[in-house]
Amino acid sequence: MKFAERLEAQQPVVYQTLKHALVQKKLAHAFLFVGQKGTPRLETALLLAQSLICQHVHDGFACEECSDCQRIAEANYADLILLDAEGNEVPSDYITMSSDAASVTVPLLKTKRLPITVDFLNVPEDFPLDELRYTLSKEDLLVAGPESSINSMTELSVGYIDFRDLDGGEYNFNLNLPAGFINLEGDESITVSIDTTGIISRTMSVSEIRLENVPDGYTVTPVTTAIRDVTVYGRSDIMETLTEEDLVAVVDLSDMDLSEGTSSAIANLSAPGKGLVWCSGTYRVQFSVQGTD
Repeated sequence: MKFAERLEAQQPVVYQTLKHALVQKKLAHAFLFVGQKGTPRLETALLLAQSLICQHVHDGFACEECSDCQRIAEANYADLILLDAEGNEVPSDYITMSSDAASVTVPLLKTKRLPITVDFLNVPEDFPLDELRYTLSKEDLLVAGPESSINSMTELSVGYIDFRDLDGGEYNFNLNLPAGFINLEGDESITVSIDTTGIISRTMSVSEIRLENVPDGYTVTPVTTAIRDVTVYGRSDIMETLTEEDLVAVVDLSDMDLSEGTSSAIANLSAPGKGLVWCSGTYRVQFSVQGTD
């Protein structure tokens, strides 16, 4: 039995109201289907949607058999959107329907307040990261997610700040959640502000260049003798006594595919043992490679 026939037998007033509107093409701006639990409210709404799309209408109602009707019945029609009570779209994965019934599976999500963190990339050797002062415009976020996933989450990392780009100021990050999670507070981004109080900068040169983790079978020699015009930031009391001899440029060759000749790589610059000091910018070192076999 088609649903329209069931509706005529079980809810004749609703049936006649919809039939009149469809046949006369006098549809209201919206229809509100109200009833106790178990009444076919969703099925009736879907029948109305089918009847507006179907090309084989009879007495105002859809045939319920054509491809368009079937796609609507399966919640697989592009122009059909099901919303929950809060106006959020219900994914089709959670909907099962047939000509006789429709059901929506509501996923149960667990809420949790997660601290927001930011990571740092290319941290200099011996740098006291706990002494770098910064603030986040929002310290934590209330989220909802599948229990199996949210139980293992202890924080929400928004991304990283590269020390090669670190010169103070503010850094903006989008609040991107894992798939299946919901942001319950509406914030879309946060700002990380670096506190540069007491931090000064100098332009210096680095003459100590180290090539580390040279692969077996090669001899590698620096061609670059010094890196000039390096922007160095640090705590003022440290910077007052910092010399160029305190700075080191290290090139890690462990992941490089070497071949004989001249090559270059980005160096990691630092002031080992000097505390809150870092070099901003990207600096390359040239070196020559010779085989020893």
